[in-house]
Amino acid sequence: MEDMQDFPSLQTLEVSHCTELVSLGDKEIINMGSMSIMESIKEVMIVRNFVMESYTCPRSVERLRLFQCSSMTSFTFSTWQEHPHPTPEKGFGFLQFFCLRYLQIGDCKNLKSFPHEHLQSLTSLEELFMRDCPSLDYSFPCGLWPPNLSILSIGRLNKPMSEWGHQNFPTSLVKLSLYGQNSGVVSLAVAKYMRNTTDSSSFLLPPSLVSLELEGFMEIESLSEVLQQLPCLKHLDTSSCSKLKDLPETTSTL
Repeated sequence: MEDMQDFPSLQTLEVSHCTELVSLGDKEIINMGSMSIMESIKEVMIVRNFVMESYTCPRSVERLRLFQCSSMTSFTFSTWQEHPHPTPEKGFGFLQFFCLRYLQIGDCKNLKSFPHEHLQSLTSLEELFMRDCPSLDYSFPCGLWPPNLSILSIGRLNKPMSEWGHQNFPTSLVKLSLYGQNSGVVSLAVAKYMRNTTDSSSFLLPPSLVSLELEGFMEIESLSEVLQQLPCLKHLDTSSCSKLKDLPETTSTL
């Protein structure tokens, strides 16, 4: 296999069904020859890799998708020590130099480690999809989100949604998709109208939402009150919410 140094302009890398690809990341070497990953790459897609155990995201990547990587246990970002020119601030200032705009991690059954404590420093990240990772560190989510996040799709993680607590979503968040299987959530509320934030059975939504998608909330019976507290909402999509009894006529559904 040819050395990737021969392709200095390579911008997109898609890896699918590679049974011997065990490592891929910034300054790492793939074991299939001497291919070093170039910093010119802007988009990475790794799908159905059943042997790779970790991935380190280079700072040049703008779009990253990891899907059905059943052996992957760890996901990290490149550390500032590898790129000494940026000056760290508060321990993770290097992330200000990341270009990541889109991040999708899904159906990675054994993923345990995810550096969620750095999410607030990913100022370019606009879309985050995180679901079907049942082994993920129980501390995630913990209320730390990228400051300019506009789209979030999340659910079916290790930590039940009823235990997430107040998430302090950014005001830029306009589209939220929630997957509530085994979540323990029996009702929804809007954060600024909810005085008792200790009610673990009620999940708090941000008032900025324009689009809301709900799937698998088997215990929720009513949405009328919460929808009245979402003045910007234009789109509502519900599925597999078997006890849901009411939807206001003034709200459009997809």
